[in-house]
Amino acid sequence: MGRVDGDANVHRFYVPQSFDADLIELTGEEAAHMLRVLRLTVGDRVSLFDGFGGEAEAEITGTQKRSARLRIRQVLPQSPSPQPAITLVTAVPKVDRFRWLVEKATELGVQRLIPVRTEHSVVHPGDGKLEKMRAASIAACKQCGRNDLLSIDDLQDWTEVLRRLSTWPKLIAHPDGTPFGDLLPQIRKESKLMIAIGPEGGLSGDEIQLARATGGEIVGLGTSILRVETAAVSMVGAIRLSAFAGSPL
Repeated sequence: MGRVDGDANVHRFYVPQSFDADLIELTGEEAAHMLRVLRLTVGDRVSLFDGFGGEAEAEITGTQKRSARLRIRQVLPQSPSPQPAITLVTAVPKVDRFRWLVEKATELGVQRLIPVRTEHSVVHPGDGKLEKMRAASIAACKQCGRNDLLSIDDLQDWTEVLRRLSTWPKLIAHPDGTPFGDLLPQIRKESKLMIAIGPEGGLSGDEIQLARATGGEIVGLGTSILRVETAAVSMVGAIRLSAFAGSPL
């Protein structure tokens, strides 16, 4: 949770606008959550974030049925984004496992998530599903204290993603790859990184070959067969912990 004046229990709200003005009006679902669910009122302190890294402390100065007026008390300095900047390219897992993946990717500081269509993909999310995932990411930001939103792209083809990110360093999860842990010292030196996870049926031979042709490094994650979301969180988590510790795991 965000903190205002040392209070760890203050509530956080997403406000997609600049904090330059002294007064801000909160509307829509965020206002409904503030007024109807949390039942906050005039005088209560809250934390705001703009989705681009900005954060501010604010106080409720007025309420209406579907909106609240907030006075900015203090704009806080932005925290640096975790490095390397990670783009997660992933086949979409079934049912609620996609939501879980989005939440954990948000918590771990993934900058961008690209759902990908591969030869063995089963789930192909439409616009409605992806909008729900973007909402899930906002909720995760509110919970974990992140101030910049996870960017979630529309569904893309594997070949198109590799073309667009052709110059990026790329790690492709595959059972026959180089042990992932051996690459952590090299990974920590990168400023940006693409991590790719195939579907439960795996990436095809042609898809692996195409990844290699565009500079992709094929990496293994151990002897167990991991689900899509487990592989994604394991890779991102290892990178973040390695950087945080200041030395490879």
